[in-house]
Amino acid sequence: MGTTTYLVTGGAGHLGSTIVRFLARSGSRVRSLVLPHQRSPRFPSVDVVTGDVTNPDSLKPFFSGITGENAVLIHTVGLISIGGVSKRALYHVNVDGTRNVIEAAIRQGIRRIVHVSSVHAIPEPQDPSSIIREVTHFDPDLVVGDYAKSKAVATQMVLDHVGKGTEILVVHPSGILGPYDRGGNHLVHMIDLRRRGHLPFAVRGGYDFVDVRDVAQGCINATTMGRDGGTYLLSGHYAQVSEVLEMVDRSRVPAMPRVLATACAPIAEGVARVLNTQPLFTRYAIHTLGTNGRFTHDAATRELGFIPRPLRQSVEDTVAYLGGERRGLLESVEWRRLLPRPATSR
Repeated sequence: MGTTTYLVTGGAGHLGSTIVRFLARSGSRVRSLVLPHQRSPRFPSVDVVTGDVTNPDSLKPFFSGITGENAVLIHTVGLISIGGVSKRALYHVNVDGTRNVIEAAIRQGIRRIVHVSSVHAIPEPQDPSSIIREVTHFDPDLVVGDYAKSKAVATQMVLDHVGKGTEILVVHPSGILGPYDRGGNHLVHMIDLRRRGHLPFAVRGGYDFVDVRDVAQGCINATTMGRDGGTYLLSGHYAQVSEVLEMVDRSRVPAMPRVLATACAPIAEGVARVLNTQPLFTRYAIHTLGTNGRFTHDAATRELGFIPRPLRQSVEDTVAYLGGERRGLLESVEWRRLLPRPATSR
């Protein structure tokens, strides 16, 4: 028996850094994996280790000295793409990198692994009006786009390790937004553009949006709750993109038809490549806005205590953070009620 060590990959990312913040504020012992050029939130109880999931040898310091039965792993690293990232790069990070981390954790005897997948790994049902629920088998041929396919392959690979001595759970966040990101997150970038007056319109269509703090809490809860081999949707609230942008400054946002946006997308993507910037509305993103984006999180609520906050609060807190109002964002929410005390091994 002993105090649990939380191993968090992607500790400099939007989700990973939020998980690190929450755990550190609870007094938990944390080891955060970041790339050599990245920065992670620094707290007295957080050990920041550099490494690259695509390089197995570089992961040795991350797992070094860890007593497996007293450790849990939250694997958040993933290359996210709405277009413009090569299939090879996506598979190298999302599949090969995940394999390296999972196999190293199992060799180390890590007690439980929480793998962060994506709702894109789940096939869209044939009935466009149906609610999307968890599945237990993932097939890249059933989803659209290289990113979704890479996440489907990785998720199935992770689940294939169930029953090998380490408890494994998979969580599937929807579209993450929220504070603690300066615009690297695609949705946060969209909100920032609107906040600064650079986005006068939206593309017609909607998606499911969820707060990064709620996803972080769901991941943390999954280290002590949920079923071995279980998959859980961490979704929030469905809304039109125009509705989300209207929450930013409370002014009307016209929506461009998707047909017109799709015709213009190649030009926007080409300009972004030349300028080395992040395109906002790519062909894949526009396609996604026209698909079924209605997900249930009933299983996560029931088994992981997952409770997404109102979307308006998430948007307003994102705007506040981008505007420099950082104090109070962590303390103002209900994370104290949900965050477990530092866990001890069973």
